Amino acid sequence: VLNDREVYFSELIQNAGGFTAYADQENISLIRVADSSGLLVFDAKKALQSPSQRRFDPILRPGDLVTVPKVNNVVRIQTAGTRYILGMNQPLLQVNYQGSHSAAWYIRNFAGGFNKRADKRTLKAIRDNGLVERTRSFLFIRNYPDVMYGDRIVMDLKEEKPKVEKKTVKEIDWDKAFTRILALGSTMAIILTVTK
Repeated sequence: VLNDREVYFSELIQNAGGFTAYADQENISLIRVADSSGLLVFDAKKALQSPSQRRFDPILRPGDLVTVPKVNNVVRIQTAGTRYILGMNQPLLQVNYQGSHSAAWYIRNFAGGFNKRADKRTLKAIRDNGLVERTRSFLFIRNYPDVMYGDRIVMDLKEEKPKVEKKTVKEIDWDKAFTRILALGSTMAIILTVTK
């Protein structure tokens, strides 16, 4: 039960005695039911690490639902834009979490790498709690997001370029060509005869 004063998320966790060893602190979610706002996206780890910096720590409202899931030791890769071919109709590939590697590393090691239509600039890791880690670029260097357990790796596809139709080369009608050449030759012969 919330008191009359403002209660922060970090205080709620502290009053609950903290987390168990199986708590997935990366994917804690907060759903605001009272005003139908739905999922409130925030970084729970930052809220707990820096409770004095209240900008990371949401104030709770009556009816708020805080969910602390169990650790899900799986990473999901959206196969669109990859070379994954084992299940052509399988849009999502699930792999065991291999540690904090980049999203590009997971695609190269488990989904066969990128295909020609992959837009690598849009590669991102989406947490279950709504947080999105995006690819950042500086000059020509891309810094792909690090993946945590439970993340979903997605990217956009480049637009397909319209196919340019090849112009068909018309076959030469040799009968017509010879007829024209002969007619031209005859005309030239008549002109030369007249001018003599």
